[in-house]
Amino acid sequence: MENPVVTIIIPAYNYQAFLPETLNSVLAQKYQNFELIVVDDGSADKTKDVVAEFLAKDPRIKYFYQSNAGLSAARNLGIKNANGEYIQFLDADDLLSDLKLSLQVEDMEKDAHIDISYTMACYFVDGNKEKLYKSINLNQDEWMSKLDASGYEVLEMLVKQNIMPVNSALIRASSLKKVGFFDMFLKSLEDWDFWISCAFKDFYFSFLPVEEAFALIRIHKISMSQNKKKMSEYEVIVRKRIKNLIKNCSFINSGQKKMLEKSNSRHNKVILSGLIKESKLSLKECFSLIKNAGISQFLASYLKAMNDCRKSKP
Repeated sequence: MENPVVTIIIPAYNYQAFLPETLNSVLAQKYQNFELIVVDDGSADKTKDVVAEFLAKDPRIKYFYQSNAGLSAARNLGIKNANGEYIQFLDADDLLSDLKLSLQVEDMEKDAHIDISYTMACYFVDGNKEKLYKSINLNQDEWMSKLDASGYEVLEMLVKQNIMPVNSALIRASSLKKVGFFDMFLKSLEDWDFWISCAFKDFYFSFLPVEEAFALIRIHKISMSQNKKKMSEYEVIVRKRIKNLIKNCSFINSGQKKMLEKSNSRHNKVILSGLIKESKLSLKECFSLIKNAGISQFLASYLKAMNDCRKSKP
């Protein structure tokens, strides 16, 4: 029986400097039955030329161009054109270990109830791939929740925070159809929002504890994850959505809903108070936060921020 096809989707926007290494990390996979979709999100650099060189040598590579519409839209275009039984997302500046796909496919082929397999992640500073870290903060603190579960156990973790970078996951295509696409409104944290959508569809998440299978995330000055204020503002939006999803979830009981609502509100308060305390928010930004968080949550967070400031004064 032939190995199932894996579709690797790479959105690319002005990353010509990183793209060759990313493409080579795919071509170097032990698992070779894949199609590679590169979606050029309106790049103004030579992204098209870089892909053309690889495409001329390998028919498994497909190139799509769209006017700049953002990361989520680019991934969605890749999903629409995917033919694989499994989907691997990979940003244009990141990498995969050479055994990642083969080990994950093997595991998922043995266990049909796994919707999403995910691996450990390693971070490296651009230009120094030899030194790897376990955290985006460039230390060895482990942050990923290693789940082998579905339902409330997964929701409990995801309501607290994201549990993996996007390229850690390998997703069963038949399961992906139940969720659809990334939210194009979100310009940050769209991957966390996507995992939340999967969890509220009762997906089974399974961490693969094999050292040879891992995702590699590059840290550099222009990476989207460096904009902390922007990420916090979008977290408030995601948490508003979480609140609605909890309310309408049919496979958890009322007690579990209350616990999730409490956790979501507590984390939202921390994020909001941090924004209020550390950022010079315009009136427009304040109104936007009130719209997404609600007036009572905003006021509680404002009071927390003021109290924190008072305590920090000598």
